[in-house]
Amino acid sequence: MADRRLLIVLDNARTAEQVRPLLPGGRGCRVVVTSRNRLPGLLASEGARTVSLDLMDWEQAHSLLVGALGAERIAAEPLAAESLIALSARLPLALSLVAAHAAAHPTWPLETVALDLRRTRQGLDAFTGEDQMTDLRAVFSWSYQLVTGSSARVFRLSGLHPGPDLPVAAAAALAGTTPERVRPALAELERAHLISQLAPERYASHDLLRVYAGELAGSIDKEKECRQALWRLFDHYLRTADAGDQWLRPHRDPAVLPDPAGSPYVLSFGGYQEAFDWFEAEHPNLVVLIEHAAREGFDSHATHLARTITGFLERRGLWNTWVDVMWTAAQASQRSGDLQGQVMAHRYRAHALARQGRLDEALSESETALDLAVRSGDQVAQAWCQRVVAFVLAQQERLKESYDHDLIASELFKASGHRTGQALALNSLGWLHASTFAEYDQSVEYCTQAQRLYQEVDHKLGEAATWDHLGYAQRGLGNQAEAARCYRKALELYQELNDRYYQALMLQNLGDVDHELGDLEAAGGWWELALDLLTELNHPSAETVASKLRSIDS
Repeated sequence: MADRRLLIVLDNARTAEQVRPLLPGGRGCRVVVTSRNRLPGLLASEGARTVSLDLMDWEQAHSLLVGALGAERIAAEPLAAESLIALSARLPLALSLVAAHAAAHPTWPLETVALDLRRTRQGLDAFTGEDQMTDLRAVFSWSYQLVTGSSARVFRLSGLHPGPDLPVAAAAALAGTTPERVRPALAELERAHLISQLAPERYASHDLLRVYAGELAGSIDKEKECRQALWRLFDHYLRTADAGDQWLRPHRDPAVLPDPAGSPYVLSFGGYQEAFDWFEAEHPNLVVLIEHAAREGFDSHATHLARTITGFLERRGLWNTWVDVMWTAAQASQRSGDLQGQVMAHRYRAHALARQGRLDEALSESETALDLAVRSGDQVAQAWCQRVVAFVLAQQERLKESYDHDLIASELFKASGHRTGQALALNSLGWLHASTFAEYDQSVEYCTQAQRLYQEVDHKLGEAATWDHLGYAQRGLGNQAEAARCYRKALELYQELNDRYYQALMLQNLGDVDHELGDLEAAGGWWELALDLLTELNHPSAETVASKLRSIDS
């Protein structure tokens, strides 16, 4: 071939040693080598250049379908076509097989094809062709067979992780080892294109490869080993989330975690922000894991995981997620006979529903929680439930009833020696004295007592709430400058705690104060900042703030 001009394609090469004897000696030829491995030896010794191929983007996948099925058929059912692309994970071979199936049934609506594919979606049966070149399992196996036994095991067990991505620490938990020992296996799997690195310490593979990994785990690894791997995974996330939640909610009531499987690998945190950032990165995984734990019979893990993610979900304003997570926890704790878990789940679910403005549902949930707490005989649990009933009633403007429940909560907390609860009840009573009875001096007295208790136990979230209520009372007394100072104090603390909803409320309050003082420009500035946050949170009160801004413009 030395004197010829040729393009040579060497397809599906396993190693550099396979390729070298086939390379032409002349300069007139070009060689394209396709491989599921990176073949670094060719880069070092032969001057090869790497071209990495990712999944098709949506436009490319759409073009493939149009080419196979015709533009008219695709245009007639655009949503069904998108479903086919999503179900095929934008993998060219998988989508080609699906397109061939649809072409073989030209009278079928594409939605019928998609429905047929969803029925078999738990496995790879829908992507089986007539020979190895068009059988997705066979094609995946070519990559799988490239890796060593220990890496192959890590890949199989990764299919048990239900979340959208796989952190290194979670892979270590599944494999029963440490991050240091699992990193070489993950690097080898990445070189074989069985996983990809999305960001430092975070890996993922497309949906069909995850299905393949799960199938292998089910067929190669024993059922007991797979269950132990899941147990280790839940232990890792639960104990790490619990450690993080201790930074977010240092004054929460203690809870006894379920027994671990061996010695779980647990991450540690150096402070509040580090813990919050971990929740920010991991909460999509945690939400899926809670549901998966309940489905797999790990009800205690599901219940406690829901509890540990509560502080983060509340501060991020993820109330829809909070409602759903607590419903899963309520069902899981009921199945396991965990009365304390049931109280916790219904109480937090009531709080989340109230944040969404679903007050009738919230009241029902809070009353359920209170009934369960009375059955448990736990005075502190009863006090917290009285407090959440009071909170919901206040949102319904049933303020006298709310006050009565807060008084009961205050007495229960006091009898139990629960200082954080006492502070919360005092702060709530102070708020009701101001908002219901216009007794602003009494409100300042109660809130100041609450603030002193919060500061003694270093409870920043509670302290922020008392600054908010003191600001309201000072406005009632006509002390607008002092009210603005209180609201700024509260805003600073809520910003430190990353609580976006209450940041928005404090910004709104500061705008209200400036509006009362006649400074419309300053009021508008505060309200615009509040509106941005409330819109981002998709909160119904955003319209109220938008209306205030419109009133300034008019």
